[in-house]
Amino acid sequence: MSEKVLDGFDLKKYDTPEEGQQGLMLALKNCTTARLSYCGFSEIDCEAVAQTLSSASVLRELDLSGNNLQDSGVKLLSAGLESPNCKLEALRLSRCSLSEISCDSLVSALKSNPSHLTELDLSRNNKLQDSGVKLLCGFLESSDCRLETLSLRECSLSEISCDSLVSALKSNPSHLTELDLSGNYDLKDSGVKLLCGFLESPQCRLETLRLCDCWLSRISCDSLTLSLKSSPSCLRDLDLSNNKLQDSGVKLLCGFLESPQCRLKSLRLMSCKLSELSCAAVASALKFNPSYLRQLVLSWNNLQDSGVKLLCGFLESPQCRLETLRLSHCRLSEDSCVSLIKALKSNPSHLRELDLCGNWKLQDSGVKQLSELVESPDYKLENLSIRNRVISAFRFKTCDSDVRLHPNTKANESEDNIHLKPPTSFTPELQSESAHVSCSFRCPGRGVFQCTLTGLVFVMTQEAKLQYTTVQWDESLLQPAGKTPAGPLFNIQCCEGAVCQLHLPHCETKDALLSEELLSVVHISEDGMSFLEPLEITDTHVVVEVTHLSAYGLIWNNIKRRFTSVSCQVLLFLQPPITTAHMQKLNVFLLPLNIPLEEVKAQHQCSQYILVPSKCDFSKGQTYTFHCSEAQSTIQPENETFTPSFGPNYHPTFQIRLPSDTEEVTVTVRHKGETDVWKRVVDLAGYDPVETSNAQIWQRSASTSSGQRGWRSASTSSGQRGWRSASTSSGQRGWRSASTSSGQRGWRSASTSSGSDPVEKLMCCRTQFIERVSEPVVCNLLDELLERRVITEREMEEIAREPVRTKKAGVLIDTVRRKGPEASSALIDALCKVDPFLSEHLTLEPTQVVQDCNRGKDMNWICVCL
Repeated sequence: MSEKVLDGFDLKKYDTPEEGQQGLMLALKNCTTARLSYCGFSEIDCEAVAQTLSSASVLRELDLSGNNLQDSGVKLLSAGLESPNCKLEALRLSRCSLSEISCDSLVSALKSNPSHLTELDLSRNNKLQDSGVKLLCGFLESSDCRLETLSLRECSLSEISCDSLVSALKSNPSHLTELDLSGNYDLKDSGVKLLCGFLESPQCRLETLRLCDCWLSRISCDSLTLSLKSSPSCLRDLDLSNNKLQDSGVKLLCGFLESPQCRLKSLRLMSCKLSELSCAAVASALKFNPSYLRQLVLSWNNLQDSGVKLLCGFLESPQCRLETLRLSHCRLSEDSCVSLIKALKSNPSHLRELDLCGNWKLQDSGVKQLSELVESPDYKLENLSIRNRVISAFRFKTCDSDVRLHPNTKANESEDNIHLKPPTSFTPELQSESAHVSCSFRCPGRGVFQCTLTGLVFVMTQEAKLQYTTVQWDESLLQPAGKTPAGPLFNIQCCEGAVCQLHLPHCETKDALLSEELLSVVHISEDGMSFLEPLEITDTHVVVEVTHLSAYGLIWNNIKRRFTSVSCQVLLFLQPPITTAHMQKLNVFLLPLNIPLEEVKAQHQCSQYILVPSKCDFSKGQTYTFHCSEAQSTIQPENETFTPSFGPNYHPTFQIRLPSDTEEVTVTVRHKGETDVWKRVVDLAGYDPVETSNAQIWQRSASTSSGQRGWRSASTSSGQRGWRSASTSSGQRGWRSASTSSGQRGWRSASTSSGSDPVEKLMCCRTQFIERVSEPVVCNLLDELLERRVITEREMEEIAREPVRTKKAGVLIDTVRRKGPEASSALIDALCKVDPFLSEHLTLEPTQVVQDCNRGKDMNWICVCL
């Protein structure tokens, strides 16, 4: 690799003959900026970076975001940071799975070599918490600290962190100019009040403050206004988006806007529950103090035409210096276009960017006149975002028309009509991996396309390939905002700009749809989580505008949800018969109507789906019972409370055990055991879990190392169902006794000894366990394992504190597995007790055996499943 100093180095484009650490060190040594985000870095790589920082390196900016470095990796990295040779100015460690231990390592290193670092990003490390910030403040309060930018977005902070930060910054306030605390839901008004103790200090030099998604109300607006008016303020950029400030809060905030002390250049109030009253207050305040504000963001508020008309009273003022105005999704119509055109023609010299996306009532005439302002050399308007297009002017305007469309958009008028066309149905290609289904489809061009399996509708602007699948919800992210899932969470991938609208299927009844603000959409990406207001809610779908694709899902507003009734489906799956017991199991799923059937089928491939009319309404939180006409049937549980499940893992609500020769049954779901809400006659004779003519095999060979039980279908000439043991012709299982010196009993594979190893069993099913186990089951397993003295109280607390369900499950199974066979056996037994459906799917059987009734015999019985 060349010794020439490079401005930037991107590992994703790294191509050099040197391999391993030496090649990486050489590359980093000769560049000033290293972009190593989302590259799968390990501890060894951190060691290589640390060696580079310790050498005479020109590296000034290092981005390691999105790598699972954990505390151990940061500890290695800190060895390089504390070197006198390190001249690093910017360090980004967003989303690196860090905790307070990393803060301790960083503080120790930066105190040793503090004079260069000016930017530190620790965002989206939700284990950092208040204890980590308290340690970090040990560096902030140091007189040697030169930090100018600090980002602690989504770090699970509360008002305690605000108290620590204020104390530290008052000790050393002269350098920090940018602070981002967005996405910390527990900050709340009390935390902002503490922060204001620093803002009102004459030594405060803070220019940018971001408090988006901090669960703030009008009280925070009052606190900010009082502190910022008390002394000359350096604040230039304030972001209070996605907080429930309402009109009363904005009115209080305007007390600062109209103050001569205010030098604010950018104000973001996106999705703050505002109306035309806020527009009146903002316009009035800015007329008093109009000369500084350059950017105003009011998108996703119910401003309507009356609100925009009030704003235009400020826009047409000669003293207005506003350059960017964002009013997307504000329920505007043609009247707003008229008001804006009039204002811009009255004062054409400043506004350069106008965003009106998502206002679908705008008419062609208004769009055309606004476009003419972009085209005209007499006006400064350069970018107009409207109808999913960005209309831009060239940098230097001429008298000729130089208007152009943003790439990925179309100039002809027919684009506006694609939303009106009926959707074209398509069946995607399916790929099943780890019992989950992923879909793909190449849309042939512009148009509206509906997936027949999921119900998703895509409004396309060009030919492109769609890829989508359902992923796990993390409800802990939604709970602080008063939201809960209302449908599957879809992870959607497609090229940029190809999808302009997304229609998500809902499960609402007609009565529920009468409630306003009941449904919205959450968008989860690498940049965080945001809530999107629907463009339209139809009888079947919720429509939203999309800019870039990642994870989208429907959510309920818990406050607005007065109706508990949900449109649902009852799905029936018949399991293979158990020949020795002469019985079969019918699994019953009570699921919301917008759950894709193929997802449920994929997770229960060894069972046969029985097609019956399935639609039914159930009420959330109500108790239901299941009944069967077959006298010899048994049903478990006796009753169940309906809670909508949106996957991606689906377990039966009820299970019916029937004689294996049952050909027809009448099944009924009753509300509180009294009122029939769903009743069907089910024909079992025509459904075979396996097509016996093909002798299809569902088995894991008895000779595999996992030792897990497998089944093989028996080929019969009669065409009747038959299941045969993998190694016998009788179709029955064999039981074999074995004597052990330990006196312990367990399940053993017929042909291997490794199959009896519980550690190996857990290892074989580890991935599926992590993907499928639910949060309540993990909590119950922790209780069971603590009672059995398998884990300590400290281990239980550490696992329980993990906020992400999949990580919690991974830590649990790995902790127990490392303790050996006895601990692993205890986990298997606990899982069979707590969640028999999951343990059955993982083919795990209880490892504890019942001692022989004759206690005089020193013999243990070991079940061998042949």
